[in-house]
Amino acid sequence: VGTPIFHMGSMLGQEGSNSLTTGIISHIGRTPRELNNYFDQSSAPATHGSSGCGLFLLDGRYIAMLVRGNSEVQSLIIPIRRIREWTKKTGTEWLLDPSLPAPKE
Repeated sequence: VGTPIFHMGSMLGQEGSNSLTTGIISHIGRTPRELNNYFDQSSAPATHGSSGCGLFLLDGRYIAMLVRGNSEVQSLIIPIRRIREWTKKTGTEWLLDPSLPAPKE
């Protein structure tokens, strides 16, 4: 909590324009009732259409994917630790780890 980050997004999705905003990680492990899973929260402003875009540390390391932006109120993000759990479950770890072989066609 308090770690500076930046968000790269696209207001209104493909029809919009690219944007870069900054903020901090403001909460770890938030679990909204209606979503039944855990997310982290960011203060980086993100608008409708930016879902799926990345959040990064100031040195450029990818740390999360935006799933729900609500202007400057709150942005829910899927942290990289949860993305890694998903790739293990689905056998797609090679997507995140270039040392692992990709499947043959």
